[in-house]
Amino acid sequence: MKDHRKAYLALAAGVVFAAAGAAQAQLVLMEDGNSLTRFDPDTQAGQYEWRVNGTNHMFQQWFWMRAAGDLSERSMDSLTKNFQQITDTNFGDDPRPDTLNIGYTEPGANPRYSVVSTFTLRGGPNGQTLSDIAETLNVRNISGAPLSFSFFQYADFDVGGTAGGDTGQILFGRIPQQWDGNIFTTEAVTTPAPSRWQVAAWPAIRNSLNDGGITNLTNGSGPVGPGDLAWALQWDVVLAPGEELLISKDKQIMPAPGSLSLIGLAGLAALRRRR
Repeated sequence: MKDHRKAYLALAAGVVFAAAGAAQAQLVLMEDGNSLTRFDPDTQAGQYEWRVNGTNHMFQQWFWMRAAGDLSERSMDSLTKNFQQITDTNFGDDPRPDTLNIGYTEPGANPRYSVVSTFTLRGGPNGQTLSDIAETLNVRNISGAPLSFSFFQYADFDVGGTAGGDTGQILFGRIPQQWDGNIFTTEAVTTPAPSRWQVAAWPAIRNSLNDGGITNLTNGSGPVGPGDLAWALQWDVVLAPGEELLISKDKQIMPAPGSLSLIGLAGLAALRRRR
């Protein structure tokens, strides 16, 4: 079973202190309702905290990619960061910053692609296990030739604040679910459907993305667990010059399936419509 503090420090040390610009790191805090989330966009730690009513359910979410000719995947933080902005998008309801926008391009003199990501947090009422993050990721071919591209989303939840005891599965190749006791997490990919997917014991998937070789997810749908686990989705595309891959998805923390989860889903949907 992993130790959160030690694992995060080891992960950050392996990336941050090896980089000349480590002192420029810009950590992000977003808050709304009963929830907060934290990002480190300059290391593989990525989104490393998602608290609902004081309990942290997330250890790591981040993104990897591979373009034609690459011999391995690279994490999004290894790209050239062009901008980072946090804003409040529902000032009348909650004046705290709740939305993060980050833009990157491939390093080098002739970059082939850019990545722009947006994350919006919507917390539920205090005392209820309800929280929602909407995410969009836009990959654009900025070169003058077609580009084969693979994009990976990696997510390691520790549901209920503990690393062990989770069970997970991926339904229909596009709906990851993970739960522990009476707490449930799920993600719905609005568009487009992933090409491949995998749920597995931690840290198998993350190690594969960082091993210096080419990774393709196994389509292992589970269920896996109970234990310490993570999941990933993969999109494989060929982008024409100027063409974009736009990934839109929504992630939720809620009570375990049953009447309470249905109430929670309806409540969050209404909350999103009002805002």
